[in-house]
This record gives sequence, C-alpha cells and structure tokens, in this order.
Amino acid sequence: MGLFAKRSNVSISTLHYYDDIGLLPPSTTTDGGHRLYTEEDLRRLQQITLLKRLNFPLKEIKAIIDCQQDWGESLREQLELIREEKRRLNKIETTLLEYIHSFEIEGKVDWDVLFYLTQLSSRNPLEEEAVINSRLSPEEKEAFDRLPFLSGEDAETKEWIELLKQIKKHCHEGAASEKIQAIVQQIMVKTDQVFQGDEKLVERFWELRKKQDPVFRLYPLDPELLQFIEEAIIIWEQRQQKKIEPLQRNGVQP
Repeated sequence: MGLFAKRSNVSISTLHYYDDIGLLPPSTTTDGGHRLYTEEDLRRLQQITLLKRLNFPLKEIKAIIDCQQDWGESLREQLELIREEKRRLNKIETTLLEYIHSFEIEGKVDWDVLFYLTQLSSRNPLEEEAVINSRLSPEEKEAFDRLPFLSGEDAETKEWIELLKQIKKHCHEGAASEKIQAIVQQIMVKTDQVFQGDEKLVERFWELRKKQDPVFRLYPLDPELLQFIEEAIIIWEQRQQKKIEPLQRNGVQP
C-alpha cells in the first residue's frame, strides 16, 4: 500500500478513507489484512483525482465512475455550480475592493459607509441598469459610464480616490486655501476629461452626486463635504474668471 500511495502521490490516510467509503476499495487483501492495489485500481484513482480537480464531491465521483450517473449531465451541472461560485467570489472581490478604497479615503473604518456599500452590493445590477437608462439620456449615460467605480483597480480610479482622500484631509484649511484649490484644479481637469468639456453634463452629474441616489452607486460623501467641495469649486471658477478677464480686454483668446 505504501508503494501504491507513493506512486499515485496520494497519502495512505486518503487511501484508507477512500476504501472506507467504498470509493476505491483494493482489489485484494492479504491474509494479514494488508490492502493490495492493481493497475486497474491506479486507473480508478486517476479518475477520482481528475474529477476532484473539477470540484466534484466524492459521492458524485463514485456515481460517475460506477456509471450510475450521466457523464454529460454531471459535467453541465458542475459547470453551472462553478460559474455560480465564480459569480459569488467576484461579488466578494468587488466588495473587498470597495472596503479597501473606503478605508483609504476615510483613513479609518467607517462602518456606516461599509454597511451602505454592502447594501449596494446586494442590489440587482440588471434592475439598476434599467433604472439608470430610464433616468439618463444617451449622452448622459455615455458620460456616466466613463466615471470610475469604487471597485476599480485602474490608475484613473486610484487618482480619484487620492483626490477625495486629500480633500477630506485638508478641508479644515478652508475652501479658499491654496492646498484645496490645487486639489480642485486637479478635479476640474479630470472632470473635463470625463465629460469632454460639456458643462451641462458636468452640472447634471453634480446634481446626481448631491442627491446620492444609491442606484448610481456613487461613493457616499457627507452633505457637509459635498457643500464644501461645491464652495471650493465656485472659488476656483471665480479665480479662473479673473485670470481670463484681463486677457479678453486685451483681445487675447484664453
């Protein structure tokens, strides 16, 4: 038995267990009760190992090998189970990424935010997509789809996360502070890239952002912080206008 275990790369305890449940009984035993395995037994063990790699339970493996279960149907059922597990794991992966990014933004564990994100993950994405399509024009939907999602791992998403993090970190300095205005400058540049300079789309998105409708799956921000960001943007726009006016008076196109 030891040689068979070594040859098949399976532990002796596993072979004992397979024998106990009737999955792989030895072809013969010695008078002393030692199990003896044949080439046919090795073949059966290889079949068991193959099906285990496909995540079949041992009880079902026995039925398949003993021809008590339709092979094709078993494979189709197992494929669907694997796909379902894959969907479940993908959802967990998405939620974990959102939690990680939330921690980066907040600098701490904010349980209210985590509960909110968990509720979002339990919603039906197809139903939400239908609602979004009913509320947004094709142009708005196209712009909305260009926005980064909290579960993203791309550079664009990370840049937005860092900007939110910096806003929260330095908001105590005031909306007109140089640090906040520098951050707003970056936000406006990225906003212009996302919405391709369409000011109406920017205004529309900002309305949606302030309403914080969960159907749009936007990161939850405190109303006070949203008001602070809006104030900082107004100050930035006023400063930009002051820079442009002298150029216009001199006939120079900004």
